[in-house]
Amino acid sequence: MKNKNIRNFWIGFTISAIAAAIIYWLAQSKREILPGPIIVRKDQEEPKVDVKEIAEPTTTDDLSRIRGVGPAYAQRLNEAGIYTFEQLARTSPENLRQVTKDRRWDPEEWIAEASDFSNKAIPADQVQKD
Repeated sequence: MKNKNIRNFWIGFTISAIAAAIIYWLAQSKREILPGPIIVRKDQEEPKVDVKEIAEPTTTDDLSRIRGVGPAYAQRLNEAGIYTFEQLARTSPENLRQVTKDRRWDPEEWIAEASDFSNKAIPADQVQKD
């Protein structure tokens, strides 16, 4: 009787393990499969930004006044040659994605807000950030 219980335990354990492996395999096979290998090269050039040149800015705007632009993004924009709201408003969305190295957000919001700021000067103490 004891041997039969032990044998039934191992049979049940084996069947459960196989079922779990099949369920795991099915769950993994639902993942998106890329069409080819992803090649990452460290020696790639920095992205080239196509900023429509305006006259060399005599003053710089506080780009962090735009919702979603913090100190890190403002620094990346400055490194790419974007110092004013007008320059930011004239930059294409794809170039903004390259500059910020972030593809999870919609740069149209930054462009629209920069356009609003460039059309009307608002003192920094009157701007409310959420």
